[in-house]
Amino acid sequence: MIHSVDEIGLWLFRDEGDSTQSTCLQISDLTFAKCGLVGLGIQIDSNEIRVTNIKSIDNVKGISVMVAGEGNSNRKTIIKDSFVYGDSSKVPKDCPSGNLLLADECSCKDKSGLLTSLGLT
Repeated sequence: MIHSVDEIGLWLFRDEGDSTQSTCLQISDLTFAKCGLVGLGIQIDSNEIRVTNIKSIDNVKGISVMVAGEGNSNRKTIIKDSFVYGDSSKVPKDCPSGNLLLADECSCKDKSGLLTSLGLT
């Protein structure tokens, strides 16, 4: 589990020395919780990205998957068996003292669960 990181939990870039990553990249079986910017970020030039069994819990921007490149319009992102949990009575508020009345201590940011982008050149 990657938890309480100020900005980015994990951001993946393609290893230019590994030619197989231009065909497919897969990540699985991770949990990201309360990351201050993005829980999981992927931004690569690949034909396919597979995200499996990922849990995003109360992150500001949850899961960000961006597959990009030139010359192939059949690129795809596959996300399966993954869950995004946002604000809920079951998720503790981000207030260090536990006092919800002290707004300065609380993290109140606009949040998104899933960000994707296809076909960027």
